Amino acid sequence: MLASYTPDQEIVYERNDDYVWGPKGAGAPNIDTLRVEVLPEASVRIGVVQSGEADLASNLPPNLASTLGGDLTVDSLEYPGLPYSLYLNEAYGVFEDERVRQAFARGIDIDAAVEEIFFGQFPRAWSILGATTPGYDSSVEGTWAYDPDAAGALLDAAGWTERDAEGYRTKDGEKLSVRWIAWTPVPDDRTALGNAIQSDLKEIGFEVVREVLEPGAYNEQYGPKTFDLTDWGFSGVDADLLRNHLHTAGFQNASQVSDPEIDALLEQGFSSSSQEERNDVYGQLQRWNAEYTAIVPLYSPALITAVNPTISGLSYDLYGRPLFYEVATTGR
Repeated sequence: MLASYTPDQEIVYERNDDYVWGPKGAGAPNIDTLRVEVLPEASVRIGVVQSGEADLASNLPPNLASTLGGDLTVDSLEYPGLPYSLYLNEAYGVFEDERVRQAFARGIDIDAAVEEIFFGQFPRAWSILGATTPGYDSSVEGTWAYDPDAAGALLDAAGWTERDAEGYRTKDGEKLSVRWIAWTPVPDDRTALGNAIQSDLKEIGFEVVREVLEPGAYNEQYGPKTFDLTDWGFSGVDADLLRNHLHTAGFQNASQVSDPEIDALLEQGFSSSSQEERNDVYGQLQRWNAEYTAIVPLYSPALITAVNPTISGLSYDLYGRPLFYEVATTGR
């Protein structure tokens, strides 16, 4: 039960001894008091859990989480939904050519960039569904790994065979260049990832120009889809979220996919009550995107929690948020 609340400082809960709706049928939780301190600074949250002042600290950044050691357990739980991804606008500019989209995806060393920038705390994404999402198809893993030679061959086949003075590919006097619009503010880690992508693609002669825009300016281009690519992630536990991103009428269909067969699959997944049938549908969609390359998944964000050995029985919901019903104190 809520015992006290101090805005921006603390929330205190006390056990309800008459509680009978527990996850396993009945009974009050094990602990008497749950005290939640509101500490906006990640370094401060790290400090209180390292000192033992707190039993756990959550929502930790990858760079700080990677430095934790000792008796602390670090749990990094991947968000379900659509990983942080790039959306290639196939109805505008050079991405109309499937070979160019495929070359773009294969020309990025995603594994190396994600490992370095996120300190091994966030997994590289292979699919348009995160691995913790119901309906995830693991068969797509490894199907489009970094391969600059294959990317170059695809661009050659698409006619981008010449080079300008800067080393970028050209065709009929046109430079192979795409414009990436992003919504400000862009976190430092995503800026670093964008820089890595630009650098990798430059090696195969592919220019990427990034524009970080205020919301109004972003929407002026997003509305009429006058951009080559944009980026975001989208959390959710139902694979039906793909309908918004890939259906012809999807309000977040930044790639401008318009395919009656894909629409039919999305509608089938939405209308089916059979999890087996839905898994089959969403597996087909994930395998299709791995080849077609409407969306380029990059990494799956995760909620990172550091836990002291003073408690046991901690569990998490599908979004990685701590659940305290079965928690017991063991070191106090």
